[in-house]
Amino acid sequence: MSPEEIIRQREQNSDIPFEGIDQDIKAATAAAKEASQPLIASVGYKAISLEDLPSEGKFYPRNSEISIRSAQNQEIRHYSTIEESDPYDVNDKIGIVVEKSAKLKVGPTQASWKDVTTEDRMFLFFAIRDLTFPEPEQQISMNLGCNRSCMGTPGSWNEKVVINNQEFGYYELPENLMKWYSEEERCLKFEHPVLGGTFRLYAPTVGVTKVLNDYTRRLMQENKAIDKSFYKVAPYIIKDWRGLDENKIMHEHQENLKWGTDKLATVEALVDKFKFGMKTDVTRKCGKCGVEVSAPITFPGGFKSLFVVSSAIGDLLGE
Repeated sequence: MSPEEIIRQREQNSDIPFEGIDQDIKAATAAAKEASQPLIASVGYKAISLEDLPSEGKFYPRNSEISIRSAQNQEIRHYSTIEESDPYDVNDKIGIVVEKSAKLKVGPTQASWKDVTTEDRMFLFFAIRDLTFPEPEQQISMNLGCNRSCMGTPGSWNEKVVINNQEFGYYELPENLMKWYSEEERCLKFEHPVLGGTFRLYAPTVGVTKVLNDYTRRLMQENKAIDKSFYKVAPYIIKDWRGLDENKIMHEHQENLKWGTDKLATVEALVDKFKFGMKTDVTRKCGKCGVEVSAPITFPGGFKSLFVVSSAIGDLLGE
């Protein structure tokens, strides 16, 4: 509540005691002042250029700002309990790091981390990791090798690749898809009879994806059927996580079941092309034969090693 609203409320309701009003006004004024400050001014935070994100900021409201800080001990301790065999837990632990260490503002208003797109979230996760562990010896790397005899010379080529945002490849949205991008609505806005006229696809957000994942996880635990076709497109057709609950999901599902086969096939094909995130492979040219070599990105110590770093383990175990 703003200072003006506090005063107006007191004028409209004389039963509200004057005692504490000054303190409320001071607190509201301080909060408003803090919210109006650019994120770069927040202590310990580093501004992230939206153009550097996989989304290039296209799917956020105008005047959006994102900044990050180093992960703190509490978040790292929580992350260290990650169960790598459980994809839902891995997703949740990554989410906690981003939630606590990243800020999103739209103009002077503090937004929710749940409004971050799912693909940008991974970029922010690794950016937070790099900020938390800046020392070279704390870098995570993997070996990439060419397993052929290069130009008739026996032996293979190997390169140590540091795993960070600079090393990842990213999907680029096709031009023939982006021609449907709406600068005003910050989404893809299609016009076609098969789609029933105007049809919108939204970049999936952390909030929408989490609600859907939590719901499908419960369905699995209850041994209930899951319509994979619907949940493939659901993150792209549901705009906002606010107010998204079981009833809303069921309503969207029922609407989806009314689609004809042409519309369903078209939307699924559009969703397949709506990729702008991190690629799961790292690619290099062989230093001996020049052939392009690629391999899936792996973390030698698993996901846990990304934020659970010991400076003494090498001395103790000779690793």
